[in-house]
Amino acid sequence: MSEYPPTASNQGEAQAASRSTVPNVIEQGRRGSMDIHKSSRKGMKWSAEESDLLLKLRKDEKRPWAEVTRRFSKEYPGRSPGAIQVYWSTTLSKKED
Repeated sequence: MSEYPPTASNQGEAQAASRSTVPNVIEQGRRGSMDIHKSSRKGMKWSAEESDLLLKLRKDEKRPWAEVTRRFSKEYPGRSPGAIQVYWSTTLSKKED
């Protein structure tokens, strides 16, 4: 870099260069974030095995939510803690024993 302040032409070149790289950074971020969601089960129907495990952990063993979501995620990765709790409260907690 120079000791002198940038001239108008240097500033224009720097701005043009920064504009050309910003979309590339954004696009790279989008591509990287898509990889994270490949293992997501969002929108997928809950399997009988998932429901059984959740019933066992929460209703039968009366485990706290932190433990339920941790153990559930080890067995069936891709469900967020929030999704697990919502499914429990809207569907499974109302099931008769």
